[in-house]
Amino acid sequence: MNLIKSISSIASSSVLSQAIGAFSVWLISHRYGMAEVGHYAMIYSNVLIGAQVCTFASQLLIPRQEEHELGQNVVFCLLQSLLLALPWAVITGLIFHLNIAFLYLLTFGYALVLIAENLSLRGGNYQFLTFQRIAVSLVVAIALLAMPNTTLFYIAWMAGILL
Repeated sequence: MNLIKSISSIASSSVLSQAIGAFSVWLISHRYGMAEVGHYAMIYSNVLIGAQVCTFASQLLIPRQEEHELGQNVVFCLLQSLLLALPWAVITGLIFHLNIAFLYLLTFGYALVLIAENLSLRGGNYQFLTFQRIAVSLVVAIALLAMPNTTLFYIAWMAGILL
């Protein structure tokens, strides 16, 4: 019964997170125009792919490790993410003419989110996982509502993810 409850909680949080994301896209289009929606989508997709590339080890190692090896593997995953985010940001930043420092920090921030998700799944901490999924989406929506221009929105989004 707990497993069914956990699965439904995770699924519900994913649906709510997607709804918040759709609201954010709508808000971007109404505040800044459709061109900015494309810019946001390119950055967001780039960052998510980069975070997944950076954390491939956490997806393989963290859920399957013995308890006594977990600490060193978490450190490895963090260092791997910290290092791999840099060439990812440089290459994609140059290709798409985006701010490399911004891409680096946002990619690393989303890599931290993915590592935390894997640790939550490993530990069965589904409440934190559902909270985190909703919170990450809310960071974008709140940054959009609070910031008066796109530059400040992107800075607030990055800062919110890193915190």
